[in-house]
Amino acid sequence: MLGENGYGQLGGTSTYQTLPLQTGTATNWSKVGAGDNSVCATRTDGSLWCWGNNMAAQLGDGTTTSRYAPTRVGTATTWSGDFAVDYHSCGLRTDGTLWCWGNNANGQLGDGTTTQRSAPGQVTLS
Repeated sequence: MLGENGYGQLGGTSTYQTLPLQTGTATNWSKVGAGDNSVCATRTDGSLWCWGNNMAAQLGDGTTTSRYAPTRVGTATTWSGDFAVDYHSCGLRTDGTLWCWGNNANGQLGDGTTTQRSAPGQVTLS
């Protein structure tokens, strides 16, 4: 990864990078999704990891602490790797269910509220 890194979204440091940088030492990443200042990725075991800006709880780790290294999100190993990351994030699990977390000021998490969610919650149709 390279470029702007003010929130550690490139992993490991907070310095800007002009050349590609490996994030961590793991070699079992399967898919990655990046937003403005946050990144989420799945590993081949189906686990979800996020890092970078977390001011709106968009990393889903239960906090609003920005992370400079990949941080495991929950214990599920059923993430498909199909997700969108921004100030709110959403991802699909292998059973086809949709889960969202982060900023919800305008109801963007689809849960019928405007309450920010710091961990993934399933979106259901009413």
